[in-house]
Amino acid sequence: MSPDDAADLIGDLSAERGRELLDLMDPDETKDVEHLLGYLEDTAGGIMTTEFAAVSEELTAHQILNKFKEIAEEVESIYYIYALSKSGDLSGVISLRELLLADPDEKLEDFMTKELITVDVMEEEHEVTKKIAKYNLIALPVVNSKNNLKGMVTIDDAIDIVLPTAWKKQVPRMFGR
Repeated sequence: MSPDDAADLIGDLSAERGRELLDLMDPDETKDVEHLLGYLEDTAGGIMTTEFAAVSEELTAHQILNKFKEIAEEVESIYYIYALSKSGDLSGVISLRELLLADPDEKLEDFMTKELITVDVMEEEHEVTKKIAKYNLIALPVVNSKNNLKGMVTIDDAIDIVLPTAWKKQVPRMFGR
């Protein structure tokens, strides 16, 4: 289960039952879930996932592909790879397609998109969904006031916010499932 889904589930339980489940989890996963539980559930921080791909902007395309093989299992969405500056700030983004087509020896900072669309961790979830729809994004990076990448909100989580529960129950029937 992804950390954001686990946080949603645990957040709906009593504090005692939630603690029992957290104690059963892997320590790294527990840390991610506890971090997400610290945000209000109707904010970008409350709906984001912490499973994203981020690498140094100084790496070459070839180095990123090798690194990506190491971290792919830990990433919820592999559509975007976020670039981080030396100081750890979000500095750019590339799609997996762009990475595959890049010159293997070219540094990320030379071919990444630097004009970023981001959302603050405290922004309301409906504003997040509006940005995802407006810019036709698959995922939206979530940053704090210092531009540190904290997570991302994926389109499926945005759809969950705007679709009424009754519609969500109908979707499988609409497609014959």
